[in-house]
Amino acid sequence: RSLAQDWLLRPAAVVIGPGEHAYLRQLEPSYAAMGLERGPLVPRLSATVTPVGWSGPDTAGDVDERARELADTFLAATGERLRELLVRQAGTAAPRADELAARRLGRWRPGLTRMLAGELRVLESARIPAWVRPLGRRQERALAALAALLLWGNDFLAAVARASDEHLELGMKGQWSAFGFPVREGDNDD
Repeated sequence: RSLAQDWLLRPAAVVIGPGEHAYLRQLEPSYAAMGLERGPLVPRLSATVTPVGWSGPDTAGDVDERARELADTFLAATGERLRELLVRQAGTAAPRADELAARRLGRWRPGLTRMLAGELRVLESARIPAWVRPLGRRQERALAALAALLLWGNDFLAAVARASDEHLELGMKGQWSAFGFPVREGDNDD
C-alpha cells in the first residue's frame, strides 16, 4: 500500500511514528526494485501539555516501566522466600527449588505488572488535572489542539514550533523523543 500511495500521491514527506519507521525501512528494497523515490520520512511530534512544575510521567511507557520495576523488586524478594520455603520446609533439592520458583514467578509477573500499572495510573490521574490525561488517554488521542491554543495562546504555539524544529532534527538522526509543554491553568495571552 505504501508504494502505491507514494506512486499515486507523490508526497513531499511522510510523517511517521517509530513503529511506522521500522515498517517502512523494510520496504526500501521494494522501492528500489520499482524505481520509485520515496519522500523523506519525517518523525511525528509526540508531546504532552502538563501543569508547570509537574514531574510525573507523561507517557504510558513511563507508568509501565515503573510498574515493571516494582514488580521485579517484589518478585526478587518473593523468589528468595519461595526458594527458602521449598528447600527448608518442603525438603526440595536446591536446583529443583530454583526451577519451581522461577516458573511460578514467571506466571505471576504479567498479572502483577498489569495490576501495578493500573494502580499507578489511578494515583497519577488523582493528582493531576483531568486535561493532562483526558478520559485516561494520551492527549494526542483526546485533547483538541485548537482548544489548547485558545487557552494558552501564542506562547504555546511558539513552544510547539520550537519543539517541532528540535524534533525534526533529532528524528532525522533516528533519535525519537517526546516533549512536554508546561503551562499554568488559565494562562493565555489575553
